[in-house]
Amino acid sequence: MRKIRYGYQLHIQLCATKPAVWRRLLVAETTTLAQLHQIIQAAMGWENRHLYMFEIAGQRYGIPDADWPNDPTMDARRYTIGQLLRHQALSIRYLYDFGDE
Repeated sequence: MRKIRYGYQLHIQLCATKPAVWRRLLVAETTTLAQLHQIIQAAMGWENRHLYMFEIAGQRYGIPDADWPNDPTMDARRYTIGQLLRHQALSIRYLYDFGDE
């Protein structure tokens, strides 16, 4: 097993559920948002059948739409947790299955 030198402990929780449904995740600072998506899918027992998006400090990260050249979504494969959360405790919004929003 690879040793993680620097990492983050994340508390993820589903919105509007009673009782609360949540998971605590430990991820390396080098984890990309695309990898974090896969980790969340596994932790929640989901099957990765829908689109996803993260929203961090007003910026969207996910899979940019190649058919929409002005898509403001940043490519989740290019950004790591360490780059985005360095020295800050931020809230990350994770949207999965846009039809259920």
